[in-house]
Amino acid sequence: MHTTRALEEARLEGLPQEQRAAYEAEAARLRVEAGLAQKAAMRAALEGAGQRVVIDCSYVTQVEELHAPRHGERVREIVAQANVRSLAKQVEIAMGMNRRSQRPVALNLTSFRGDLAAFCDHSGARSWPVRRHEEHVLDVFASEASNLVMLTPDAAAPLEGPLDPRAIYVIGGIIDKSVIKGLSLGWAEAAGVRAARLPVREHAAELGMSFDGANKTPVLSVSDVVAAMIEAGRTGGDWTAALAVALPERVRRAGVPGRRRR
Repeated sequence: MHTTRALEEARLEGLPQEQRAAYEAEAARLRVEAGLAQKAAMRAALEGAGQRVVIDCSYVTQVEELHAPRHGERVREIVAQANVRSLAKQVEIAMGMNRRSQRPVALNLTSFRGDLAAFCDHSGARSWPVRRHEEHVLDVFASEASNLVMLTPDAAAPLEGPLDPRAIYVIGGIIDKSVIKGLSLGWAEAAGVRAARLPVREHAAELGMSFDGANKTPVLSVSDVVAAMIEAGRTGGDWTAALAVALPERVRRAGVPGRRRR
């Protein structure tokens, strides 16, 4: 990007002043139009045209409760504060990516309350183009529970092809790396919600990754999963392209690191 900008500036320097001014005015006009188009696309997405993607923030509290019996109240408080900060950052990154997308999703935040909401509000969350819900995801979408799809690396079934426009894809807002395996899958099974995983294994070859018997499906950050869903929606289900956006190159080069799954 910096190289392109430098080349463009060098080219402009060779133009007469009048032509350069006209070029810069046109470039500014196009930037304004692009910004207005992006805002219109975001507004349409939130009003019903966008694929619904949910970040379920209830896991912040669940992870706190997992730590309390083992380590005591003080450690619970430390973990809670760290998780709130980490999840807030992930949500902000996801929101920013979606806001810049030409085809944004309708990003919903459920169980978005308490310390997490307050922390995000200090970062300007009141103006974020998202749908905020204090209620749990099952309550927010009670009338559409059959359309919920929990995204978890522990699911047996991979997502395939274009996203289902009726589906409401749920991403667990899990930050803590020591959380027990299968937390989000266990929730989905208990709630009777369909579970699916990103098709990393199915597209490993195209991504330059390899799996052996010891390797596990990599755990992506919340913002990485949102990035994959945005790109899958934009490309009509090109999962190789979507996963290339979501999976950091260092992860692809290394195959799959031996991290514990959530």
